[in-house]
Amino acid sequence: MAAEILGDYDPGRILKLAAEVADSPDKKVPVLLLELRDILDMAPAGSPNARKIRLDIWTYDLLQVLVLVLKQDFSTIHGGWATAVKLSQILSTCCAGLDPPETNEFYDLTLPSATDNLLILSRRIQVRYDKIEDVSSLIKLQLLKDFRSVLDSISWLISPIPALIGHLLHSQYLLQMLLTDDIETSRSVMSLIQNAVHANPTALRTMEEKFLFSLLDEFVYKLSASTDSTLGRSATRTILDMTEAHPAIVEILCARFKGLRPLLGKWSGKGFEKELRELTRVLDAGTVEQVESQKLHDAARKIQAMYRGYRMRTQLKKANKALSTLQRSFRKKRANKEKEQAAQKQQAELKHLLRVRRQRALREARRKELYLMESLPAPQVNKHISQQQKNAAVKIQKIWRGHNSRKKFQKEKDSRVQYRAASLIQRQVRLWLERRRRAKLDESFMFSQQLSDERRVELQGKIREYREMHAVRGISREKLTEQHENAHSVLQSHMMRRAASLKADQRRRVLLAALDTDAEMMIAAPKLAEATEEDIQLFSSKSVPVAAKARHSHAEHMRAMNLQWYQKLGDEFQDGSLRDDLEENNAYNF
Repeated sequence: MAAEILGDYDPGRILKLAAEVADSPDKKVPVLLLELRDILDMAPAGSPNARKIRLDIWTYDLLQVLVLVLKQDFSTIHGGWATAVKLSQILSTCCAGLDPPETNEFYDLTLPSATDNLLILSRRIQVRYDKIEDVSSLIKLQLLKDFRSVLDSISWLISPIPALIGHLLHSQYLLQMLLTDDIETSRSVMSLIQNAVHANPTALRTMEEKFLFSLLDEFVYKLSASTDSTLGRSATRTILDMTEAHPAIVEILCARFKGLRPLLGKWSGKGFEKELRELTRVLDAGTVEQVESQKLHDAARKIQAMYRGYRMRTQLKKANKALSTLQRSFRKKRANKEKEQAAQKQQAELKHLLRVRRQRALREARRKELYLMESLPAPQVNKHISQQQKNAAVKIQKIWRGHNSRKKFQKEKDSRVQYRAASLIQRQVRLWLERRRRAKLDESFMFSQQLSDERRVELQGKIREYREMHAVRGISREKLTEQHENAHSVLQSHMMRRAASLKADQRRRVLLAALDTDAEMMIAAPKLAEATEEDIQLFSSKSVPVAAKARHSHAEHMRAMNLQWYQKLGDEFQDGSLRDDLEENNAYNF
C-alpha cells in the first residue's frame, strides 16, 4: 500500500496523534496508535522521510507508549487480539532503522522492554489458545495465526540487533511458551529460537547455564514424550543449530542426557532421517574436537562425492555424445550403403530391360526379314543375302574407321596444341632477348656520345624560353598571411557550427530512439487484468520528479471523477475558495 499512497510528509500529523493519545483513556489508545501504520506508509523504507517519521515518533514518545500498550489485556479492546498483532507489527517497523540521539535509552531500555512486552503478548495469546479444546474452531485458528504473527514481529525486531538475542534467550516468558504440550505453538517457538541462533550464534556462548539447561531439557523432553514427527523434527533441528553455534553443548548433551542416543531410534522412519543422522554423529563424537574433526571429514567426503559425481556425469556425457556420434555415423553409412544398393539394383534392372528390348527388336527385325525373303523369287535370295553381308561389312568398316580417325585426331590435336604453345614461348623469348639487346645498345650509345658546345647552348636557350613562358607569378608574404588567416577563420567557424549541429543531431537521434522504445512498449503492453509486478516495474519511471508528478495528476483526476455532476457543468469549480469548500466537504463525508 505504501507504493500507492506516497505523499509529502506532514510532521503535524504525528504531533496531533500524540496529543490525542495523551488526552484519551487507556482503552482508546491502542486504536489511536493504529494510525501509525498510515503514517509509516507515507514514505518507503530506507528513504529520508521514513527515517524522519521514525525519529518524530520517538521524539513525541509514541514509541514508548506503543511499548507500554502491549502489556494490556486486548480481550476488552476494540478489535481484540487482531489489534494487538497490528500494534506488534507497527512496533517492529518503527524500530527498524531507528537511531535516535538517546542511544543508551533506546538500546538499553526501550528495545528490551519491547521484546519482553511482545513475549508477554504472545504468552497471553498462547494461554487463550490452549484453553479452547475444539481444534477446528475458527477462534482457535485465528489465535494461532495471531500468535505466529507476534513471533514474526519479535524475529524482525531482534534480527538486526545481536544484543536483543541474548535478552530473548534469557527470558522466562520464552521458556514458559516452550513449556506446553501443544504441537503448533511449540513448533513456532522453536522456529523463533532457530532464527535467533542463526542471527547471532555467539549469544549461546554468553548464555547462563541454567537457562541453557532449561532449553535443552525441554527439547529432550519433547523428543522423548512426543510422537508427532513435525515436532520431533523441529526439536532435532533446533538442537543441531545450537551445537553448530556453540560446540560445547555437545559435551553437555553427552554428560547430561546419556539416554538421548538410544531415544533417537524411535524416530527412525518418520521422514527426517538426515537430521537424526547428524545428531547421532554429534552424540557419537562426544567432544568438541571430535565434532570438528567429524565435520571436516564429512565436508571432505561430500567434496569427494560431488567431484566423483561430476567426473562420472562428465564421462557419461562424453560417452553419450560418442555413442550418439557412432550411431549417427553408422546410420549414415547404412543409409549410404542401402542407397548404393538400390542404385545398383535399379541400374541392373535397367540394363536387363535394355537387353530384353534389344533381343526383342532383333527378333522382330529377323522375323520381318524372313517375311520379306519369303516374298522374293528363289534366284534372288542368295543375291539379297550377299548384299546384306556386304552392307554389314561396310557399316562395320565405317564405324571402325571413324573410331580410329577420332583417336588419331585427338592425338594430333594434343600435339598441335603443344607445338603452338612451344612456338608462342619461343617467339616471346626472342622478343625479350631483342629488347634486351637494343637497351644495351642505347645505353652504350648514350654514354659514348658527347654534346658539343653549340648543342648545349641551344638546349639551354630552349629551357630558358620555356621557363619564361611558364613563369609563376609572385605573391607577397602579406597576401599569403591574409589568405591563411581568412582560411583559418572560415575553418574555425565551420567547425563550431558543425559541433552544434552534431550535438543537436545526436539529441534528435536519442529522442527518436526513446520515442520508438516507448511506442514499442505501449504496443506490447499487456491488459490491465493480465499485468504482473514485473510489468508495473517496467512501466514505472525511475525519475522521482516524474513519478511525483504522475501521482499528483492521478490523484487530481480521481478526485475530479468523484465530483458531483453539477460541479462539472461550468468553470465555477476553477475558483480557489469553492474548490477548498468542496475538498473540506468531501473530507467530512469520508
